[in-house]
Amino acid sequence: MIISDDSLLAQARALIHAEGAAVTNVARYLDEQFVRAVHMVAGCSGRIYVTGAGTSGAMAKRLAHLLATCGMVAFQITPSDALHGEAALAAPGDVLIVFSKAGKSADINQFARICRDRGAGILCVTAEPESELAQLSHLVIELPVDKEGEGEGLLPFG
Repeated sequence: MIISDDSLLAQARALIHAEGAAVTNVARYLDEQFVRAVHMVAGCSGRIYVTGAGTSGAMAKRLAHLLATCGMVAFQITPSDALHGEAALAAPGDVLIVFSKAGKSADINQFARICRDRGAGILCVTAEPESELAQLSHLVIELPVDKEGEGEGLLPFG
């Protein structure tokens, strides 16, 4: 498909404006749960594990990096790697941060369950606050998603 330079620029600008608006809209969803989440992470006396799959996994990787650059002991762990041994590292004082749009992924939920059972705090960010993952979590941040990757939703989750 051939697209004109003007059309390409117009589409790119529209997408960037839509992405910017989506990020700006996140502010209206910040509430007491966000404050609790900040305290949970800032008060972590152990390690912070961050996970998700697909786009949510990319978000997890970014957050783990940001936390590590702030001097926190933070790691991104993929759900599949977690179930092949890394979940056994979880201990009291640790926090698992989970990004999951629907909160229904079996491997993510199993990872959360293992960490919870080993005494770690579970924080999930999801569009489905009644999901199985949310029920497994100590703290839930709801982040609604309308349409993935089209600039019309809040944030594209995987």
